[in-house]
Formats: sequence, structure tokens, C-alpha cells
Amino acid sequence: MFLRSLDAQIKLKDKGKKEAALLALQKELKPILNNPLEERILEYFDINAWIESKLTNRKLEEVLKEKK
Repeated sequence: MFLRSLDAQIKLKDKGKKEAALLALQKELKPILNNPLEERILEYFDINAWIESKLTNRKLEEVLKEKK
């Protein structure tokens, strides 16, 4: 699911469609990442922070620092 959504993101050129796809991905991932068995991936890569950085046009590093 994530890789398909990521692939779709790369192919989208329209900013509005990209934003809509990111928001949809964020919504799909929320219940999965709240599952204690699945949230371990966030120790390696904070997908929510990555999505936020794309939506707000900021560097991932900046978003991660803000979350701490």
C-alpha cells in the first residue's frame, strides 16, 4: 500500500492532486501506525513526519525536530 501510494506521488504533477493523495495516504496509515505491532516502523522512519514535510513544503529534518 505505502509503496503504491509513494509511486503514485512521484508520478503526479498537479500540486492539488499530490496534496490530496498525501492526505489520503495519511488517513490510510493512521489506524495501521496506531497498532502497537506496526508502530515499530516509526522507530526507523517517521512516515507521518515525511507526509507533513511534503504537505507543508518543509525539510523532513525540520519537521522531525519540531516533533521532539
